[in-house]
Amino acid sequence: MSTHTFLWHDYETFGAQARRDRPAQFAAIRTDAELNEIGTPVMLYCQPAPDFLPDPQACLITGITPQICLE
Repeated sequence: MSTHTFLWHDYETFGAQARRDRPAQFAAIRTDAELNEIGTPVMLYCQPAPDFLPDPQACLITGITPQICLE
């Protein structure tokens, strides 16, 4: 018998335009059917290219700066 699980995820970008702006962070948590957390949560920062300037508003809203992503 298989156990059903859910993967809850969140994806932040360095702006609001999907065609132009790039990812900043990905996070995910897996839960069972009763919404109990199982496994280890995942949080990944995406390093921006050296020639990319993020939207300052996105950095203010998310609190994620290129410097944080480069750590």
